[in-house]
Amino acid sequence: MTRCSSLLLTLLVLMLSACQLTPDEGSLGRVLVSEVPTQRAALHQFAQLEPWLEQFDSEIRAGRLVQVRCVIPDENAYDGYRQWQRLLLLPARGTVQEKDYVRISKHADPALSGKLFQYQATIDDASALPFYLHSYRPGGTVFRELECRFGADGVPQAVEAGMAVQAWTLDFARAERARHQQFSDADFAAGRVGVGTCALRDIFGEYYYQPIWLFHVAEGSQIRKGDVVELRFGETESGGGVGHVSTMTRKLGKREDFVSNTNPLFTCR
Repeated sequence: MTRCSSLLLTLLVLMLSACQLTPDEGSLGRVLVSEVPTQRAALHQFAQLEPWLEQFDSEIRAGRLVQVRCVIPDENAYDGYRQWQRLLLLPARGTVQEKDYVRISKHADPALSGKLFQYQATIDDASALPFYLHSYRPGGTVFRELECRFGADGVPQAVEAGMAVQAWTLDFARAERARHQQFSDADFAAGRVGVGTCALRDIFGEYYYQPIWLFHVAEGSQIRKGDVVELRFGETESGGGVGHVSTMTRKLGKREDFVSNTNPLFTCR
């Protein structure tokens, strides 16, 4: 290694060491309570990856499961439409590209009907397809969305292909379910489940990461959004590891009690 490259490596190590790392499992820190959920479903970040998808693990890792969509006009919706989104199983990776228009059919397995669809053909000429046109303001840019036209079997006559389901999201979904199983239904009903956030800073004092922490509320404590609590940290909620969820050790006060912390983001220590 040359002297120059050695110096660059040293500088890189110093810069990384100056960034605040995610707190180690078992260490103490503080978070700002963002939610006290009463239902397990409120926690899910990967709710679209339901347990039944695990049987398609190899297909997901092979890039054969993609998201598809079309829109249903709805004057009560903010954009003027509702999205119809499902998953499509391809015969091979690369059969369709993102933004392709595709014909689909129901999956042969009745248990998966309405959840997973099979590929029929790619539509090369989209000129005859129905599109919903909308704009967010008079005279503004006009956006074009493929409109759902359902057949007698309840399947859209055409859909737009989206991104492939990524293998890491399936891993994260499994880890997420395992973490959430550390809480009972009684815990949710009694307000013994909390969600909190805190922020980490880099060498320049800039906030670069805001991990989410799921935690057991201390016995006999009542907390609400805006409280500041001390945690014995566990696994972050946004990570792919299972580990233990965090545990609240005590309530520290309200957000406004920490006047020295003037940034809207609340630091972990």
